[in-house]
Amino acid sequence: MLAHVVVRSARRFGKCAYAGAVLVWVAACSSTPRLAETPKAGIDLSGIWSTDLNRSDDVRAQLRRALEQAHAKAHESHEVPDMPSDDPLANETRASRRKGEHAPIPGWVLEDERAKREDMIAALVPASKLQIKQTDHGIVFSPLTGGAVRDLTPAERSTLFTSFATLRIACGWEGDTFYVESRDGDSGLRTVERYNLSDNGKTLQESLQVEMRHLKQQTYKVVYVLVNQ
Repeated sequence: MLAHVVVRSARRFGKCAYAGAVLVWVAACSSTPRLAETPKAGIDLSGIWSTDLNRSDDVRAQLRRALEQAHAKAHESHEVPDMPSDDPLANETRASRRKGEHAPIPGWVLEDERAKREDMIAALVPASKLQIKQTDHGIVFSPLTGGAVRDLTPAERSTLFTSFATLRIACGWEGDTFYVESRDGDSGLRTVERYNLSDNGKTLQESLQVEMRHLKQQTYKVVYVLVNQ
């Protein structure tokens, strides 16, 4: 998983923070009108949650396969990879592909794409064991198997800079559903996380949607069972 973090927040309202990831967070001040700051009465996601593998998708494997296919489609469509302008081979490749030619992409560029793809997978794949602390001010998601700690204050918009994208993020409550949306305009990446608690409070279901350029919307399900409250 990712490591190290630099966090900057403008004010308490609308603040979201990630810890334990190579991320730079800049919190914006605008609110999210369609998302509420508080859930319906009685909804509390707090507890230690463990993945029920029998009822959950293998998100890591399925997402990796989907992203590999998306990159392959991008290359087939002559899309120009992100390459530095001071490299002669990169310039030649860029010029050829813009003409619609199948110029070979340098190996180091493909390796860089692979590294960014793995960073994306590490950031998006839900934790197998998770501690959630919900207060009147927000929700803290703490993966217990490694990864980024997220301290989220509902009803906000923020910008998150990562190695693979610049994400515009909104989080908040839709009735009894906790909602987190991330968007990147350059790549077309959009992810939506929805967290729903069962009526008896013993099961938490996460629905994760991922889409981007050359990748149709993928939806994954993760079911958590309560280990300790």
